[in-house]
Amino acid sequence: MDGDTNVYIHQALSGQSGDDWHAPVISAVWHLFAIVGLRSPGWVLAGGVMALLAGMYLVLRIRLSRAWALACSLVVFVYPPVLAYAVHIGGDSWVAALTLCAFGLLARGAQSSGRARAAWLGASVACAFFATAARHNAPPIAFAFGSAATVLLVGLRPGWRRILTVVIGGVATTALMVGAVTTLERVPLRATASHPESHTYVYDLVQMSLRENRNLLPASVYPRDLAYMRHWTTSEYTDGLFWGSGGVIASGLAGQPLRDLKGAWIRAVRDRPLDYLLVRANLTRYEISLSGRLPVAFFRDEPPPSLAEYPVAFPGLRSAAVKYIGVGAPGAEAPGGTGDAGPLQTVWVYLLALTLGLVRYARSDRRLDSCLAWLAAAGLLYMLGLAFTDPQVSYRYAYPSVAVGTVLAVLLGAEGVRRLRPAVSSRMSDPSSGTTCTAGAE
Repeated sequence: MDGDTNVYIHQALSGQSGDDWHAPVISAVWHLFAIVGLRSPGWVLAGGVMALLAGMYLVLRIRLSRAWALACSLVVFVYPPVLAYAVHIGGDSWVAALTLCAFGLLARGAQSSGRARAAWLGASVACAFFATAARHNAPPIAFAFGSAATVLLVGLRPGWRRILTVVIGGVATTALMVGAVTTLERVPLRATASHPESHTYVYDLVQMSLRENRNLLPASVYPRDLAYMRHWTTSEYTDGLFWGSGGVIASGLAGQPLRDLKGAWIRAVRDRPLDYLLVRANLTRYEISLSGRLPVAFFRDEPPPSLAEYPVAFPGLRSAAVKYIGVGAPGAEAPGGTGDAGPLQTVWVYLLALTLGLVRYARSDRRLDSCLAWLAAAGLLYMLGLAFTDPQVSYRYAYPSVAVGTVLAVLLGAEGVRRLRPAVSSRMSDPSSGTTCTAGAE
């Protein structure tokens, strides 16, 4: 758990929606469990873990047998980069679990008929909706889901009409889901508009200011000078200006300061488009592990004051878990349980797996493989969205794509092994190969 977890817990247990930054729709569902007495965050953690395992199994089941799908699901779950946030209560882990469930259930529904088909498809739509509600940057997942559903359920012929129809299906699904989430947040839940995009505006303006050696932030938002900015920010992180001892910018900007900030950002991007693109490219290089190491939070030795009610119950187990999850990562057991990412958290590797999965399954003639292709596209589109909306560098932002990429990498590997075994057996029994094996041969 972390500071954001505390906000989720408060919203869920109190029934107060808070702001729209911390998934008020998810918190409202959580509140229903609290009403019937299930107030412990452990229930939500268990539900998230079960959803992740179920989603992985359903996706792997598209191509693998029950036994293989179950075994591979467990392998993916205990894989350190996946396990690190699989046991975390937060939006990133929910997006990963719900995305896998949405596509897995969609494939199951496409294989069914009658009431079972309606039930599977209804569950898949619900998962895609809640994935969209879990994080404000999740609309690319809704687009990929809508596109996959269009391909599977409409059954289109190849050609430009197919492409157009799929895009329309994806855009319509995104609009409906984002619109529904926004309506729920604004009307019945009455969540306060927190404008998380303001953090992205600040990041971009800070980085362009440092490049130009001139403060581009409006005085109504940032009352200090360039030297102060340099002291409290890095090329990957500007939240030092929001929180902690260096915090001078209000996190929940609204009214005229927000309008001033947005106007300054628009002018900076319009007048310095190349600088803007270089800033976003630099952040993306860090986010996908091409420059430096990503900051990774495994667990916390001591919960922050806001989570004092939930102390570490098993310090020894926690220490062993950190050592396992942080294998190969320097500083994994540092105070606070945080450290730089290691080789296993190299994000671009998982993006490569997503790309290979997209190419492999998009070219397949099997109907259900289109679901796998669009799942891979969901992971890639999610990271593409981060390239333009990410307010700082953090491994957890990339976690949904890492989890999906790991599942597809294991699926591709399992298929490769399955293909290799008959080929090896055939070669070993082929007299022309000179390696014939017979029972009892020595």
